[in-house]
Amino acid sequence: MPGIMKKIFLPVDGLADRICAVAGALLVIQVPVFITHYVQRLGGHVDELTRVVNQYRAAAAENGKSLAEYVGRFLASTDADFKSAGNNMQANIDRLEDIRQALEHLTNSGPVAKFFYFLKDIDIEIARAALRNYTPGLNISLEGAVYALCGLLLGTLAYFGVKKLVALLVRKVFKRGAREPGR
Repeated sequence: MPGIMKKIFLPVDGLADRICAVAGALLVIQVPVFITHYVQRLGGHVDELTRVVNQYRAAAAENGKSLAEYVGRFLASTDADFKSAGNNMQANIDRLEDIRQALEHLTNSGPVAKFFYFLKDIDIEIARAALRNYTPGLNISLEGAVYALCGLLLGTLAYFGVKKLVALLVRKVFKRGAREPGR
């Protein structure tokens, strides 16, 4: 029986491995496209927080203080409202530094490093927002070609892994059927 199955599935096998390879390439090439969408959103967040922190700097300068001194006065206040405002200011300053550094990593690194910086520095809220408005695309560049090649290999490996697993299961079923009495 396995010989008949080979004859039936051999033409399908050649087509299926190619389909899986191309599907893998098309899927993995979305990674740099998504990172580009993410970088756009991240840049917008950096621009907006820079504007906010610059407002804090201007208010500090008007009062003859550095930004750190200005925020420190709010944080040291015994008034809960002022202390809360100081905490918000400090959170915005810290966040700006974090996402500015993440943006710098993503814009100044090569294709391989960019992927790892993306994973290391990802801001889940920004990634979710980028995903909500994500439009699949093709990155026609050397970076896109590298990702497509990786996807091609992953798709092919996935196909052959599933194929081997199915073949193993089929062999076990046929061996079990051959051992059963009355057959």
